[in-house]
Order: sequence, then structure tokens, then C-alpha cells
Amino acid sequence: MVSPLPKQLLQHILSLQTLGRRDFATRRKIFNYEYFELTDDKYIQIFNLPGSSSLGGYSSRALPQRTINVHLARGQLNGIVEHPIFSDLYELYRFRLWNGGNNFRNDFMRDPFAQTASAELNVPFSDNNLAIKFINGEFWGFTTMREHTSNRQFISTRLGIDIDNVAIMDRTTAEHVPRRTDLVIEGDEAVVLKLYNELIDFLKSHNMASDYARERLFNEFFCQYNFMDYLIINTFFNNSDWPHNNIRFFRAITPDPSSQNPYNDGRWRFILHDMDMAPNIGDGRISEDRFRRLYEFHPNLQDMELWLNYAFLVFNNPSFASQFKERALYVLEMHFTQDQLLALHDEFTIRYIPLLPEMYSRFPITYTVDASIDNFNTCSAQLRRFILNRENYYREHLNALVERVR
Repeated sequence: MVSPLPKQLLQHILSLQTLGRRDFATRRKIFNYEYFELTDDKYIQIFNLPGSSSLGGYSSRALPQRTINVHLARGQLNGIVEHPIFSDLYELYRFRLWNGGNNFRNDFMRDPFAQTASAELNVPFSDNNLAIKFINGEFWGFTTMREHTSNRQFISTRLGIDIDNVAIMDRTTAEHVPRRTDLVIEGDEAVVLKLYNELIDFLKSHNMASDYARERLFNEFFCQYNFMDYLIINTFFNNSDWPHNNIRFFRAITPDPSSQNPYNDGRWRFILHDMDMAPNIGDGRISEDRFRRLYEFHPNLQDMELWLNYAFLVFNNPSFASQFKERALYVLEMHFTQDQLLALHDEFTIRYIPLLPEMYSRFPITYTVDASIDNFNTCSAQLRRFILNRENYYREHLNALVERVR
């Protein structure tokens, strides 16, 4: 068992016991998943379910403490967790044991920090909490349990779209696809691609700087509230692995105008996805203007056909740029204040620090435990510096965004 830790710091333990042989073709493995929560100073088993797993993410696979996508279903067995592992979420089918991806070597917190900070905005995000992971009884470090957002159960449970009416697309590079492109990951492929191509045909045939195109874009194809908040989050947090990558979006396949649920309107919406390189706080990048990648987009057809990015050319429309600035300033004042972000950063830091010695004894980042802890502290201080400086830079970028299209 792990070393004793303060109750408020370690609430969850997940133990994985191998049940079957690994399928090397799909990187899948069968486990029995045992989940424990701390109750009255004792760890109580909450569920014990068989399920399958797969490794996730290029960077995650390249690192020793792997990210594991958990599917609580195998064969004819439908595994369901009727317990709120994540706040208010019952009937959990899938989740992710995430090692931090590209940020595994730094301070572990970039993606959960950015997504948690954005929880009150109009973009579905991946809820998260911290757990200790064991595999066949062997301590495997702490991991971030996250909702698995690439499946229809997530959309149906969180947003109320009928589970058989969910379409999700994902921008990725797959083994069978030689270049980065947008792929159907939920819904009938032919049906969803038809809907997607209708969107792309519209984007390619209209000038997004015109008011006519702007109005149609948000009346027919995208929810403007979701669209704006999604772009605010990614640009404010300086997401360097986006928008050429890590885009995930969904819609109801068949709209239901009579529904009281706005998510049934048939418009596309974005999901926050894989923000382990946001904030990108490398030297000199705190002031980087992320908007330039959006309004100056030109696809390189020899490399990738990222036609969806044509939608971001709406930044060349004066009315949209002005509305976007107004919404972004509101978000800065209500959700991304310096005090709020610093408090959240402190909360995440306090979670991790007691876990680092044992973690780095098993998975050192820079040769020794002490050097690895120093690396964590350095990266955490860089993130704090980002928070202290980002708002002023971002306001400057918003002003420039509006001025350039006046």
C-alpha cells in the first residue's frame, strides 16, 4: 500500500489485476478494475469490474507510466459504475488513467488545470480527480482519472442527447491515415461524414469575413456560445498543440426542434481535448498571439486538409471580432481572474507535492528523486509566472484583434 497521506490529498486508489493476454495488434489488455475511496480513514472498495484497456496518446505510450483508456465492458458484459467517481456523474462506462501526456516530465497539471479553470464556460470538459494506481499489486505512481470524452456515453450522460443520436469527430493521425485529418469516432460513419461534408462545403464556398456567412455559420452549423468560449480557452491558455491537432467536436445526428434540450439542435459544438501543452509557458511564449494561427489559416494540401479551420476565418469579420472581444473580457473578469487561477494552481500543487517522493522513486524524471522534485518546482513556478502575466498580454491581443478588421 502507498505511504500514509493526509486524507484530503488522496481519496482514491485504483488497482488493476490482469485477466487475459495482451492483444498486441490493438494494444488492448483485459483487467479487473478495483476502485477504493477513503472513508473514515479506511479505503472502502466501491466497485470491482472486469473491463478492457488500451494505451492512449503518442507521448503517453512513449513514457514508462502509461496512460490507459478504461472500457468497463467486455464481450457481452456491459460494465457500468453506478457511483459518482466524477461529480454528479452516474452510469460511468469509460474513463482514462492519464499520466500527464507531454507534461509528464514537468508538473503534471497543465491539462486538468486548464480544463478545471474552464468548467463554468460553454464547452464540455473532462472532469478529473487524482488516484494512486496499482497494476497486479505493484505501485504504479499517481495518475489523473479523467472522463473519457471520445465516446457517446460521455455526451449522452453529460448533455442529454440520446445515445444513438450522437456524432463525434476527432482530429487525429491514425495508423491507417497517413496525414492528420478529421475522423468519425462515434455515429454511423457514412451519415456523420455527410453532415461533416455539408459543413466543409459551406466553409470552402463562403467568405467568412462577410456578415451573411457569419450569420449562417452560427444559425446553421455552430453554436456561437460554445464556439467563442472554446476559442477563448485555447487562446488564453496558449495551447501550442492546437488548432492543427487535438480538435474534438460533436452534434446530435438528427435535430429535434421540439426538444427542450439545446444540444439537440443539430449544430456542431467543440469539446476541450488534450490540453497538456496548455498553458505553454516556455520562455518568450507568455505573450504569444495565438489568434494569428486562426485568422491567417492556409491549409497545406500536400500535408493535411484541415478544412474545419476555415470556420476560424470568421475572425476576419468585424462584428464577430467585436463580439468575441466582449465575451473574452467578460471571461477574464468572471472566470480567469488572476486570483482565481492562482488559487487553483495552489490547489493542484498541494495535491501533488506529498506524492512526488514515492512517485519519483518509481518514475524519476531527471535521474534522481531530488532532481525530479526540483524540476517539478521549476515548472510549477513557470506556470505561476504565466498566470501572473497572461491577462495583460491577452487584453493586448484582443485589442489588436479588433483593430486589424476595423
